[in-house]
Amino acid sequence: MILKILRVMKWSLFRPYALIAGTVAAIILPACSHWRDAYLDDHLHTATQDEIRQKFGDPWQTKTSLLTGETTWIYRYVLTTSELDPTGLRSLGKGIGAVSNAAQSILGGRSSDATVADKPICVHYVLVFDKTQVLQDWKRVACTDTST
Repeated sequence: MILKILRVMKWSLFRPYALIAGTVAAIILPACSHWRDAYLDDHLHTATQDEIRQKFGDPWQTKTSLLTGETTWIYRYVLTTSELDPTGLRSLGKGIGAVSNAAQSILGGRSSDATVADKPICVHYVLVFDKTQVLQDWKRVACTDTST
């Protein structure tokens, strides 16, 4: 019985902090996405091909469906891992490993040349426009996932 009361008390003390942390994460994390993602999300079903071309430039490839009249534009970009993960959440473990390796080499432990590389990654932004030239859908995929 006492354990039950303590568990309830701990949760009631923790609840306000959990709500605050959840709210802050819900506001901050989407704001940390790549600017192209945010732009396309904000302009879905409203942006025209001319507006997209003005913002992104000419597409790398274009395809038009003769049956539906939909046009698909593909933009090809080389982004770094930090651009794809601006929050650093995916590389947090790697960063801790790099700090640990550096500390060990300073203290005379093993020496490691391993560093966390900000390696380039090829991505395609695939944009789909309807026959009125308005953006209807988009996705970001690895270049190898897009049939060209």
